[in-house]
Amino acid sequence: QDSGYSLAAMEAFAASHPDLNTVVTIVPNAVTVHADKLPENAPARNQEKDLEYLQEKLTGATFVDVTRTLKRHNSNYLYYKTDHHWTPRAACYTLNDILETMGIDPKPYDSYSFQIHTDFYGSAASNNPAFRSAHKPDTLEVMVPITPVKGYRVYWDGREEEAPLINNGFSNYMIFLGGTLGPWRRFETGLDSGRRCLVIGDSFSNCFVPFLTTYYEVIHVTDIRPDYYDR
Repeated sequence: QDSGYSLAAMEAFAASHPDLNTVVTIVPNAVTVHADKLPENAPARNQEKDLEYLQEKLTGATFVDVTRTLKRHNSNYLYYKTDHHWTPRAACYTLNDILETMGIDPKPYDSYSFQIHTDFYGSAASNNPAFRSAHKPDTLEVMVPITPVKGYRVYWDGREEEAPLINNGFSNYMIFLGGTLGPWRRFETGLDSGRRCLVIGDSFSNCFVPFLTTYYEVIHVTDIRPDYYDR
């Protein structure tokens, strides 16, 4: 989308909710984070300049640029090889930067427990047999929440249906939240932290949300892309 439109929307949201701590993070792609691994003279857009521009223009909310953090950890498994998404490790590093900005002590990635799936082929391989045969499968690390979490899908007419945080009916990226299910999701952790949050994001946020259950009592999630939000 046009960056001017997106900036205006973020500013308007923050202005309409002065009582909320509004934090904005734009996830850099693998080309930016692993720029040192690209072939010499490979054409690639400089996302760092884009993010600097957004940070300069966004005045009504706290902007957290996680590019340096992800670059510092780019010897780790941050982006899938056969899928366009980032990994839970990258999502956790990002969340921890956000939490530190908010004055909340973060929990290190390696202190969590995980389900491990070693046979994951993602979007780049799903419709391309040649690509699939040339690449080894990715590994899915699925965080095990520290407390039981109740999840719901909420419709515009007020109806609710159970929708788990981790859907073990899948062995691909849709294991996180069962995929993007609009228009709203709500997760209740039973924690007594006094914290609630709203996440507005695309499918990259699906593996980000499980880590929030460590810190928040209630987590609301929405993806405002029309294919999901208008359902």
